[in-house]
Amino acid sequence: LKSDIVWPPGVCDQKPIRLHSCISSFEPSNPELGEPKIVENTSNCSMISITFSDELYNIQSDYCFKIDRKWLVIDWCQYDPLINPSIGRWEKIQTIEVEDNHGPSINYPDSIHVEESNSNCLGYIKMTVPGLSDDCSKVITYTFESFTGNVTGDQNTGYTITNLPKGYHTVSLIAQDVCGNKTTKKVV
Repeated sequence: LKSDIVWPPGVCDQKPIRLHSCISSFEPSNPELGEPKIVENTSNCSMISITFSDELYNIQSDYCFKIDRKWLVIDWCQYDPLINPSIGRWEKIQTIEVEDNHGPSINYPDSIHVEESNSNCLGYIKMTVPGLSDDCSKVITYTFESFTGNVTGDQNTGYTITNLPKGYHTVSLIAQDVCGNKTTKKVV
């Protein structure tokens, strides 16, 4: 059966398959990735099993992350692990590299009104948690920056900006995905 297996792209030549966005499916049904095919079963046996398992590696280099997909093809008419575990069983690795050059999307108000809070005419605001999404990353970090006032806190406890003098101020909301892409939104 070994010669009857046509392996998917990138397996035989050991060249990684590069996907240029996370919008693409990582499933074997994606024609860029494919799956092993049995072209001619010379053993006249139809007990063929094809499975895969994926290992994901987050890497920030010229691509965002990679998937090592281990393909396993078993011909159950030949394979008996108790007699000889190497007959009728074939494994190959397919490497998939995923490139992402787009920062996260930010859903946040364009402006916020702050009331003065004390007798020294300074205000403060507790920043609400932004709506963040990304095609590639489930984990997105964010922070707030302001040239006026003092920013305290973090994304776990929340951010507060204190000591804001009366007037208009621009606050930057910066979101970053695991691929290192950043998006900045200005809030007035």
